[in-house]
Amino acid sequence: MKIEWLFFDVGSTLVDETDTLMARVGETALQNGAPSCDTILAEMKNAAAENADAYLAVRQKYGLEKAKWRWELDRLCPDAPKAVLGLRERFRLGIIANQPKNCMEKLYRAGLPRVFDVCAISEETGLHKPDERLFRLALDSAGACPENAVMIGDRLDNDIIPAKAVGMKTIWLRRGIYSYANPAALDSPPDATVDSLDEIADALNAIDKN
Repeated sequence: MKIEWLFFDVGSTLVDETDTLMARVGETALQNGAPSCDTILAEMKNAAAENADAYLAVRQKYGLEKAKWRWELDRLCPDAPKAVLGLRERFRLGIIANQPKNCMEKLYRAGLPRVFDVCAISEETGLHKPDERLFRLALDSAGACPENAVMIGDRLDNDIIPAKAVGMKTIWLRRGIYSYANPAALDSPPDATVDSLDEIADALNAIDKN
């Protein structure tokens, strides 16, 4: 197998969502019948450990409304610019993400290099992860064979499972609230696990040898 394409998620992969998540948790905790912020976070971690949608699980448990996701609080991850530039020397790069239409321009303004050949964004395509059609659309747009492509993301449910289902290799980036997830519970776990974007090159070398 020869890896030719790398596809990245955005949230908690290329951007740090810490402030955005805390803003949502804070607004959620203000609702009638809602537990404290600390409890919401603890229960989200527990849900993530069960490979569930962490925020949805808390909302359903307490009958809460969905608080706004404040995209403007997202920040580019410090390791993203250097990592993607280095990887672009060996691979073609793409994006598969549940994001608003202007997300890439915002990331470019924040300092992300313009090195992505294909961007499959949910609000532009009308398809949302974990819908496998979004992954197939990205692959078709790239003219890439799934066996020669790797998906990199922080969520097992939204990134790893659907990417594996369409035949891609996968790298789980273990950070953010979904770092508590349990890949051992999956029928088909990720091909590699990393804790930063800087570790991806070594992970790809290991995958390419298999």
